[in-house]
Amino acid sequence: MRKKSGASITWLLLIFNLLLVFLPIAAFLSLESYEKSLLSSLEHALSQQCRFLAVWLSGMELDEKSARAVLSALNRQHTARIRILDAQGMLLADSATLWPGDNEQKVAQKTDTALEYRQEKPKTDPRLSWLYRLYSIPVRLYRRFILPPQPELEVADFFTTEESFLRGAEVQRALDGGYGSATRISSGGQISVTLYSALPIKGPEDIEAKGVVLLSQSTFRILTELYQLRVHVGKIFLWSLGAALAMTLLLSLAVLRPVRALSRHAREALTPSGLKERPFPTLMRADEIGELSRALGEFSQRLKDRLSWAERFSQDAAHELKNPIAAIRSSAELLDQAQGDEGQALSAVILEESRRMERIISGLRSLSRLDFDAGKTEAVEILPLARNVARRHSERSARQIDFRVDGHCLSARARIDPDRLVLALDTLIDNALSLTPQDKALWVEFSLRGREACLSVIDEGPGVEETVRLKIFERFFSYRPNSSPGEQHAGLGLSIAQAVAQGAGGRIVCEAGPEGTGSAFRIYLPLLDS
Repeated sequence: MRKKSGASITWLLLIFNLLLVFLPIAAFLSLESYEKSLLSSLEHALSQQCRFLAVWLSGMELDEKSARAVLSALNRQHTARIRILDAQGMLLADSATLWPGDNEQKVAQKTDTALEYRQEKPKTDPRLSWLYRLYSIPVRLYRRFILPPQPELEVADFFTTEESFLRGAEVQRALDGGYGSATRISSGGQISVTLYSALPIKGPEDIEAKGVVLLSQSTFRILTELYQLRVHVGKIFLWSLGAALAMTLLLSLAVLRPVRALSRHAREALTPSGLKERPFPTLMRADEIGELSRALGEFSQRLKDRLSWAERFSQDAAHELKNPIAAIRSSAELLDQAQGDEGQALSAVILEESRRMERIISGLRSLSRLDFDAGKTEAVEILPLARNVARRHSERSARQIDFRVDGHCLSARARIDPDRLVLALDTLIDNALSLTPQDKALWVEFSLRGREACLSVIDEGPGVEETVRLKIFERFFSYRPNSSPGEQHAGLGLSIAQAVAQGAGGRIVCEAGPEGTGSAFRIYLPLLDS
């Protein structure tokens, strides 16, 4: 059973893309700081207006006529509600009831929220939009079911009667000669905050205040701007959410779907009879997905080649080992009944076939290790290594082995395991020595062929027929026209030399000698940049 993974990449992409939504959420959270900043600015503006009016009124006799004259001079060029009080807290003038055309609306103007709304009424109320109602659902549910019951808020202005002015802490503070301010929450259909600022009216020579300037303004305009800002942020939130979903869908179609297809083909690639011919589709894409599909296709092909190699290897090994095993068994069965020289002959057969099996097994072990392990490769200078191998064989065999070198390749290097390169050269030189008569020449040649180094073992022996060259590097194939009848070879030497060359990214070929006689075995290795 296939083990399921933890989280789907689609969900991970969706979660990652939803991080975009945190930007408008952060904007939502920052609105509270923005509102506090606006309230602070509004309070500062009210205090400045109070200070201006207090200075204006300080130079005149404070009575109802002068107070109304000052307010009339403003000609409605203000947004705050202005009230002027005398030293006993009695109302002298109120901007909300000053103008004759506003008398019929006096009741509606009892609250600063109503006055503010009349002066700054927006064309459309953002609270009536479906988007605002949608976003406010969690808040309404929280207030209704989670938040403890709150006392009802005042609907009208705090100063509803003339006697109530003295109840205001800000008015008392102003009558004492200081600056007074207060913040009160009220509800006129919508919860809002009303700011109050009060300053004393007194001349330069006055010790006590002769009156108070009281300004009040609700935050309804600020709230309206915040409502509109919330709607805009809500739109950004929806666009961000849509963009996150669209990006997730796009990435899923562009990335995850082909990956799933490759995964499906990978599971279906291995059948009971082996790998399919083309288990992975080749995607004609220039991105990483296309590179992955090509890599998987190459991997499957290499795996198929490796499995085919292993299958042929086991078949060849079984075939080659079958004959000596059969000879040993038949000789062992006859050994009990044999006497004298016949028994010694059978024992000799068993011993010889056992040695033959050892050679085959040793060659197979070396060949399999070369095929599956590239060895410890390093940058090797080919010339001194090849010259030493040729000199050693010349001294050991007591035969002249010339070494010929092209002057342009004195410092040529290749990346290969030096011990394995020595093994390949030993094999080629041993074969040439065993097949070349004593009166014929044999030499090793080193040259450059383009971007490859070429090591050649050339002899004037019987040569290799052209039809034989096609299979001379196959395992267990032995071609020795001049060998004695009793001489046996495992036929793995040239296969080992080929594995060494291919393991270093090179190749080995068998050709006719320079003048059509003998043979030339050439190892080509890619050169390293100097």
